[in-house]
Amino acid sequence: MDILFGNQVKEFRARIETLQKSVDTALTILDKIAENIVKLEKQVKCTDKKFEACAGGFRQTRDACTLLREELSEASGTIIESTYMRD
Repeated sequence: MDILFGNQVKEFRARIETLQKSVDTALTILDKIAENIVKLEKQVKCTDKKFEACAGGFRQTRDACTLLREELSEASGTIIESTYMRD
């Protein structure tokens, strides 16, 4: 019986080894992808914080300009709002 199926068993084992190598390669690639995703998540969080800080700075600048405009209006007359804010 070994003689009858000997070559087929060898071929089957060779195919299984090839499949195992392919699966190992795929798992290695998936691990690298997972690592990259974790890195990207950290970068996105950092970028979000930077955008929030930038937005806060723009709001503060807007508020400071509004106060300055009001002070200038009181000191030298009225600045037309349409020249300052265009929504």
